[in-house]
Amino acid sequence: MVKIVEVTKEEGWYTGLGLLTPSDEVQRDFVADLIRADFRFLLPQDPEAIVLDLGCGLGTLTQVFAAQSRLVMAVDLTWERLRFAQLRLEQEGFHNVIFIHADITRFRLKPGCLSLALLNGVLEWLPLSCSGGPNQIQAAVLARVREWLAPHGWILIGIENRYARSQLKGQRDPHSGLRGTAILPRSLANGVVRAAARWWPQGMKQRMGRQREGYRTWTHSLPVYSRMLEQAGFRAVQAYIPIHSYNVPHTILPVASEPALCWYLGDWWSGHSLRRRLIHTQGKIARLLVWVWSRTAEDFFFIGRAG
Repeated sequence: MVKIVEVTKEEGWYTGLGLLTPSDEVQRDFVADLIRADFRFLLPQDPEAIVLDLGCGLGTLTQVFAAQSRLVMAVDLTWERLRFAQLRLEQEGFHNVIFIHADITRFRLKPGCLSLALLNGVLEWLPLSCSGGPNQIQAAVLARVREWLAPHGWILIGIENRYARSQLKGQRDPHSGLRGTAILPRSLANGVVRAAARWWPQGMKQRMGRQREGYRTWTHSLPVYSRMLEQAGFRAVQAYIPIHSYNVPHTILPVASEPALCWYLGDWWSGHSLRRRLIHTQGKIARLLVWVWSRTAEDFFFIGRAG
């Protein structure tokens, strides 16, 4: 990242971004693609909004919200990524962004000062930066964000589903790099991670970082996420399923809208005549299929109002 920052200063952020994966134009375009912030259409549009982008990374979401808000505060723990985001926004002509190098779990703001808080791909990583129970750390940050928001402010969370179909099929957990750690009971996942840290090649040990102490990047199920937000004090909590993922949401479906889910599944299963007919029957079997599909989605968006 140090080299990327140097190139970004001299030749521009898009050229610098190419050093991330010099042989992969698709990956570079992914990082630059502003469609990643299309969840913004789920939220009230306010040109006077003050937005907090927690875990801003390389600045994609920051750029989008800087274009439609009065002020954006971009926070990240990694200095090089934050510096890249700062250069990117300056080169794009934005001067309404404050960049803050801080650990989110220790970050503080004045109560009631925000219109919107973004935690996109962030909540599950928080327990890696401090000690304590992962569930308690996540809950504490949500409660703190709730305090920072004005009475009609909103939170947006993008995150993976613990019981995603890919995990149930045995694919690698994107957070630990191991199979099964997301869906296993937490105590067993801890044992798997500790064993992997002891016996895995050195490269895997480095990738896991503090997770070698145990499985800490907790994700949750749809009802647990909703309950966590409500317990933190959020109201009007709504869940959505992003297609293709929360990082590239080509389509966003409301979980509470059975007709929308039936419509999508009917189109998705167009090549499977039996399943498509079952979906369009609108009966108990159709509702069961929709329920199972929504609870095993890969990712979710959640929005909630502070008051």
